[in-house]
Formats: sequence, C-alpha cells, structure tokens
Amino acid sequence: THDLPSNSEVEWKLPTLIAQQNAWSDYLRAGFACGMFNGEKGDELRCRLQGMDDNNFRSAISELSAAWVLTKRFGLALTPYPPGRQGRTLEFRAGTAHGSIDLEVKNPLSLDMDDPTLDGTDWMPNFSKRLGRSMRDAEEQFGDSGPNVLIIAGLLIDGSISWGKEDFVRVLYGTSGIRPPVNPGGTGVYAPGQVFFPNGAFLRTRDDNGDHRNPDGLLSNRRVSAVISVVEFMVDGRTESGSDEPRVVCSIRVYHNPNAVHPLDENLGKGFPQFCRRGQRMVWTTPQTNVEPDGP
Repeated sequence: THDLPSNSEVEWKLPTLIAQQNAWSDYLRAGFACGMFNGEKGDELRCRLQGMDDNNFRSAISELSAAWVLTKRFGLALTPYPPGRQGRTLEFRAGTAHGSIDLEVKNPLSLDMDDPTLDGTDWMPNFSKRLGRSMRDAEEQFGDSGPNVLIIAGLLIDGSISWGKEDFVRVLYGTSGIRPPVNPGGTGVYAPGQVFFPNGAFLRTRDDNGDHRNPDGLLSNRRVSAVISVVEFMVDGRTESGSDEPRVVCSIRVYHNPNAVHPLDENLGKGFPQFCRRGQRMVWTTPQTNVEPDGP
C-alpha cells in the first residue's frame, strides 16, 4: 500500500497540476481543430492518450503540443498525416506563401527506454544519442520535394532532462575544445586557443568508423531543413482576478541546417530565436537575453 499525500502536499501541487491540465486542454483543442483525431490515425492517437504506456502518452502529447505551437504561435494551417518517403507517414504539412513544408514531431524520451544504445551507464537518458536517433528517423521519413522541419518536443512530465540550446548546438553542429600549444608536425608550437569541431549532425561528413555517411560523399541529414525545439516550462502568471497562478509556456527556438537541400525560409520563425548561417558562421538572430515569454 502507499500513503496518500497530505492536504498540504495536495495544496502545494494543485496549482501546477491545474496549469498542466489547462495546457493539455489547449493542445487537445488544437489537435481537434486541425483534424488529428480523424480516421485511423486519429483512433491510434486516442489509444495512445488513453492507454497505460508512458511512452505512448508522451509521444501523443508531444504531437498535440506541436499542433498548438504551429497553429497558435507560428500561425500555420496544418494538414495532418501527409505521406512521407517510401510509404511513411508524417505528422503535418503546412502551406505557406512559398510552398508547402512537411513537419515531423519527435520526443527523444519516447524512444525505446530498453534500447542499450540510447543511454549511458547511469540512469539518466542520453539526450545526445536520443536526439541523434530522432534525426536519423526523421531523415528516413522526409521526402525530397521541399523543406522539412523536425519538431523536438520537451515536456514538463519528462522531468529534469536538459533541453537547453547548448545541447541542441552540440548535437546538431559540433563541439568546442581547447587547442594545446603542440604542433603535431614536430616543428614549433601552436598558439593555444579554442577550436570548433564540426562533428554535429548537420555538419559532419563521416560516421564514427571514418567512412563517408552517404555513398556520394555528401553530408547526411540534408533532408532536415531545420529543427524547432519546443520545450515546456512553468512560470508564475497574473490572472484577470489579480492573483498569481502558475501557467505552462513554451520556449521555442529554430536551428537551421546550413547544408539542407531545401533551406527553411527564415521568415517562418522571425518571431523566435533562430540559429542561422551568416557567411561562414552560425549566429543567433535574436539576442538570447530577450526571448521572453518563450523561454529563459
């Protein structure tokens, strides 16, 4: 048997639970409005929401949260479940002034928790491996006709998993390191300094074995035009009655692929921080100190 929570515990948690319930209600309304609950795919979505499997529920709520963000925050009109590559089904197709965009939604934590290749030796899920796996899965789903966007959803129910912009930059673009003052050629020394290693999913050309990732020698993950991170967090909000009550908001960032076959138009995400190519550099288009109310 388990002890029931005390009244003080219930009172302490109740406002945050109500805030989460309100957010999920918004997500559900967005899903119904764009047709996500229609047909066989809609029945399957209902089953995942109503079932007992945590990963199925997590993936379903992630897809609905993406529907809310894309319609309410980006202002897109969505068509659910368009065909993808080689008979696969995608999450959404959005029409824009410059043509259609295909979108797929992934929550890295909804992947098979029993897959030993996804996590380290400790209990903490390995975000880098899981995001990389989500990238590879999306690359196989997307077609070649136009821009493709991968939505990575991070939910409050995922717990204390890191979803920061540094994690995405590391996985998608690469890592920085310190160059020691040693010349491998044996003559003289280098000046010490920081160097960048382009070993992220958007930039690296070879796999872990040193082989080209594609037979033609081109970069992999070129079908993915951009990754949009949508990460929930809780803030205190002033209500119409003047009281402070918590609410769920989403931190939204757009990470562009500088080597995409079909680049994503930056105007699509002009209201949000975007990591874009400028010459030979990747830069943020929005100062990272001014991204409220979309995230810290």
